[in-house]
Amino acid sequence: MKNLFICLIITFAALGVILYFNMFHLACVVSFLLALCAGAFFTRHLSKQSEQRLSEQENLRKRLTADVAHELRTPLAAVASHLEAMTEGIWEPTPERLSSCREEILRIATLVADLQQLAQIDGDNLKLSRSAVNLLELTRVITHNFAAETAKKDISAAVSGDACEVSADRDRISQVITNLISNAVKFTPDGGHISVTVTDAENSGVIEICDDGTGIAESELPYIFERFYRTDKSRSRKTGGAGVGLTIARSIVEAHGGTVRAENRAGGGSHFTVTLPK
Repeated sequence: MKNLFICLIITFAALGVILYFNMFHLACVVSFLLALCAGAFFTRHLSKQSEQRLSEQENLRKRLTADVAHELRTPLAAVASHLEAMTEGIWEPTPERLSSCREEILRIATLVADLQQLAQIDGDNLKLSRSAVNLLELTRVITHNFAAETAKKDISAAVSGDACEVSADRDRISQVITNLISNAVKFTPDGGHISVTVTDAENSGVIEICDDGTGIAESELPYIFERFYRTDKSRSRKTGGAGVGLTIARSIVEAHGGTVRAENRAGGGSHFTVTLPK
């Protein structure tokens, strides 16, 4: 669309100049007016796009603020009510109740740690310690680490593909793969299946993680890598997480010069693709 308008403007302007020097003044005026109309339409189109982007960013900012407030308010309120009941003698300070307070405080600590990590990765402080990493071997090890979780839900998890070596920070890439497989395990129903495939492309290594869960709403796909954005609030809070895992994963992959994208599978479920340059 943009290129079309630019071509129209240049064409009409050039035609106007040619006709002007050939003394076809009426045609020149018409051509000039058409060029102005095309330019005005193009400007209006850009203005609408800019307004839409600003509106989306504002909505994301509001949602981020609301989610952070919720994540902090809920555990703080629980701890406050428990401590108040125990200090006033309404409840006995039993090990179970103290353990419950501890769990809520740990939730806050986890959120703060996620925020600190996100700030480090988003800023200029992220330093990559690169070495030769075999992606197939790494994905097999990480997938095996989820054996207990997959067994609980009777989920089969298979790893296949090529032995592909890239120059990357092993710990950081492990964090990316762990996050994606963890999400797949959380949102795959009992008896489901997860597949992890590694492809040795010409200039890059590709990791694909597929599940047969509920998938992601098409309207949500453009935003799932935004910080604190969660497609299903009730499900996310039930399974845990503050909504920054995918943001961290994207930042790590992009720091390596790679890309990560999400889409829905034709038969149902999610399909995440990580591409890392060799």
